[in-house]
Amino acid sequence: MPAQIKIHILTEFVDGPWGGGNQFLKALKYTFEAKGYYENDPIQADAFLFNSHHNLKKVIKLKRKYPNKIFIHRVDGPMAYRGRSGKKIDKQIFRINSLLADGTVFQSEWSRQKSYKKGMKINNFEVVIHNAPDPQIFSPPKQKEPIGEKIKLIDSKFGKYLFEAFTAFEYLDLDCLVGPELYPSVTVHHKKSKKRRKVTKKKEQFSQPVQTQRIGEKLQEKEK
Repeated sequence: MPAQIKIHILTEFVDGPWGGGNQFLKALKYTFEAKGYYENDPIQADAFLFNSHHNLKKVIKLKRKYPNKIFIHRVDGPMAYRGRSGKKIDKQIFRINSLLADGTVFQSEWSRQKSYKKGMKINNFEVVIHNAPDPQIFSPPKQKEPIGEKIKLIDSKFGKYLFEAFTAFEYLDLDCLVGPELYPSVTVHHKKSKKRRKVTKKKEQFSQPVQTQRIGEKLQEKEK
């Protein structure tokens, strides 16, 4: 085995916002590249990192072709909150992990412990690597505003149900006096608005409250 292992990530990267897994793997790839660990050519790679239940046919094919190479499985579930379909995905993830994975990367300790409770077996090699926002987008300003200035807040919402934490926004709006009527600097932009995408960089705080286990990746962020 070479002194410096080269890793290839088995996924189809998508530019822009496209789920927590895509963002996590892009950030990890950037880090591997910076440290000289990443290999773009899968044939030349010493290890493969594959994600959850995605691209499994390709993973199985490569495992058969390169049985002596290292296969690392990234897991962020469980998916049981989705009901029957989620439970089916969990079983698939756990089985693939048991049969193919030489090591497992969990997104959080919460995810690891919940996966164990749902039936996932412990791997010989495991590690927790948390997800994180892209520092090129979400980063502290070079020059902070003086204390006493109003805090600029941006929020992201995509659902209409109570578990999407509308009561949290109601509290901010009514009890903390930050509603549009009392706080003129508050503005609302449609989810496809170009202005909303531009305003993200200008805000000091980003909010994404959640009240249930419906959205696992947001719960995992709460552990940090």
